[in-house]
Amino acid sequence: MSAGYEKWEIGNPAGFALLPKSADITLDSTITMMNTQAIEQALENGVSRITFSVEDTGDNIRALSEKTKQTAFVLYQDIPLFISDNCVRENDCRLCDKKRLETELMNGKGQYRLISERCQTVVISEQAFAVPPKERILPAGAYRIDFCYRRYTVNQALSII
Repeated sequence: MSAGYEKWEIGNPAGFALLPKSADITLDSTITMMNTQAIEQALENGVSRITFSVEDTGDNIRALSEKTKQTAFVLYQDIPLFISDNCVRENDCRLCDKKRLETELMNGKGQYRLISERCQTVVISEQAFAVPPKERILPAGAYRIDFCYRRYTVNQALSII
């Protein structure tokens, strides 16, 4: 806040304890808002926008969107399936360069991408979450496309957009 940042998005309730009441806070889809009571409480506590869970149904999103426009809907995102502050490298952490390491993982059910950087490990599905075109008409105050984990070229990003 002292550096001039006033808008914050939090993905964990602990974020409320870290930020002053004057902060403009939005909620990531990881803070599940699937009913009007949860949304009302969030807005009463100063949240300026909630993001619908990617696990919510279209019918529920439509019903909740009728109650408030202070919402966002995820159209595309590499959803973290696993996040850890433990490094996966086989080396002494004091000697690690902490650079980005990506590798593919497979099991009998699918393919995944493991990304390790600065001693944090994230696992995402090889296929990003993407809302089918016919569902993109779901009402929301804002729409979101998230390119946080996988490295996209400019052309890949433009194609997705």
